[in-house]
Amino acid sequence: MNGHSAQTSARIAFRVLGPLEVDGPDREPLDVCGGKPATVLTLLLLHRNAWVSTDQLIEAVWAGLDVPASAQRNLKTYVWQLRRALPGDRIESRPGAYRVHVRPGELDADLAADLSDQARKLLLAGNSAAAAANLVEQALGLWRGCPYDGLTGDATSAVERLTELHRSLREDLADAHLDLGRSADAISLLRALTDEDPLRELTWTKLLAALRRTGRRHDALAAYQRARTALVRELGIEPGAELTALHQAILNDDAPAEAPLHQQPTTTDAVRSDLPARIAGFVGRGAELAAVANLDMAAGVQVVTIDGMPGIGKTAFALEAAATITRPDGKFYLDLRTHRDRPIDTFDALGELIHAAAPSSSLPSTTAGRAACWRSLGLRILLVLDDVADAEQVRQLLPNTPGSVVLVISRPRLAGLDRDAAITLDVLADADAARLTDSEPILRCCAGHPAALRRLAERVRNREPWTAARLTARLDDRTAPGRELADVHALFEASYRALSEPVRRIYRLLGLTPQFDVRRAARLTGLDQQEVEPMVDELLDRHLVAEPAPGRFALHPLVRDHAHRLLLATESDDDIDAASARVRVTRGADLELVSPEDPRVA
Repeated sequence: MNGHSAQTSARIAFRVLGPLEVDGPDREPLDVCGGKPATVLTLLLLHRNAWVSTDQLIEAVWAGLDVPASAQRNLKTYVWQLRRALPGDRIESRPGAYRVHVRPGELDADLAADLSDQARKLLLAGNSAAAAANLVEQALGLWRGCPYDGLTGDATSAVERLTELHRSLREDLADAHLDLGRSADAISLLRALTDEDPLRELTWTKLLAALRRTGRRHDALAAYQRARTALVRELGIEPGAELTALHQAILNDDAPAEAPLHQQPTTTDAVRSDLPARIAGFVGRGAELAAVANLDMAAGVQVVTIDGMPGIGKTAFALEAAATITRPDGKFYLDLRTHRDRPIDTFDALGELIHAAAPSSSLPSTTAGRAACWRSLGLRILLVLDDVADAEQVRQLLPNTPGSVVLVISRPRLAGLDRDAAITLDVLADADAARLTDSEPILRCCAGHPAALRRLAERVRNREPWTAARLTARLDDRTAPGRELADVHALFEASYRALSEPVRRIYRLLGLTPQFDVRRAARLTGLDQQEVEPMVDELLDRHLVAEPAPGRFALHPLVRDHAHRLLLATESDDDIDAASARVRVTRGADLELVSPEDPRVA
């Protein structure tokens, strides 16, 4: 299969939010054989549009059982059966791997996340509760049971993410019910959520606020006692400040009920905000935004780290997430790498923060004095720290007032920093990428990378149709993306320069074989596996390499192009030929996606 037929085939509906179901273009159910073939398709859908090794498929099909000697042959039979059942040559193969092609909007899990994003924006706007409720109900209607039913280890993180999305959708529906005057529906739903997870204080707070709002003071007080009992019995802690304050207000009955959290203003005239403008047309990241919105503000200072590959949209995400944080005394932004691409020292950073939060304060002359001054301001703040180099750079900048939130953005993964949530941004889901452009050549070229998608979409926007068509047609030329996306490639330079020379060399050589294992990486470089393994780990930590499956590594197409251009500019022809020979590829095929299972790789 050449990939073109999958792009032009009729639409299919893949449903994984429960036992696997597939509908054909006519909306009639397709027989995907059930049993082991269904497990194969479910795993392929979990890794949609990406290669899945036969080893992974065999492990999933025979999970917990003895793998028969005929496993490889049986797997081919299951794939053959699925190809007969699915129209349009949806399943591709290459030596040692398979993948299923899924178009934007065809997978119910992606559709649910997209509906959630749309509903959350309407709720935050505060004037479209009916439309938001309709979107949330559509999303909830997609659930039929446990996501990716039948899969075990591989699906754990996806199942957890979708389970959290399901819960967040139900909380959003309760908010929408309250806005629409459907108090009984909202309270019933919130009671069910507290029964399912009695340790989630945010849901208890919403329930108490809803009961108080409807005049059910005694029920609200009883709900608080149930919440406190659960927290003390299970965790040995008292309820947090927000829930306790609401309980006290209900006891005193001397303050008006507050509006739902999503309707509270994100800024007021009394709140200073130094945050940059949010990105217009922000898409996706529904589950990650929910993780920030659901932080327990009563549990002290909340620290969230945000990392990901260059250009993945870390700062855009942080600014979008900041909009979900309500009622701070101030919102502040500090870029920690602005002076000649070197980190700002702690002394200067503290000075900038103190001046921003309290302009009339005098600045102490020592770092320790400034740190003490900063923490003694007593402000409940939202702080965005951008381009953080390491954990040490953050520690003395943390505020000390409970209810404060710090969003820490970094290129590498940070080690040694206490945090309440760690968010690693991946490429956009197909459905979200398609909201930035409907051009199939651009979508293929960018592979979900937000900066690249926006760059190319902007280049074709407002052009004459024939000019835009000529540009997108050029993207099929192997050298075109490097020319058209030179400014996006430049985003990888800082991460590359931060590597030691031995790691830079292995990075360049990996442009010859975008999919690899440690053994293949060692052959490329001519080093021992023990030497190469920590180098691969460093590339992982800097998001220049991904690990889609245990022990199997890959380069995003943009990273691959960057590495390959550096390879040609840095290494001699003899060195490149020698590396190619060690992994048994030819110079003419140096960018072919060769898997470690390929028979050419001994």
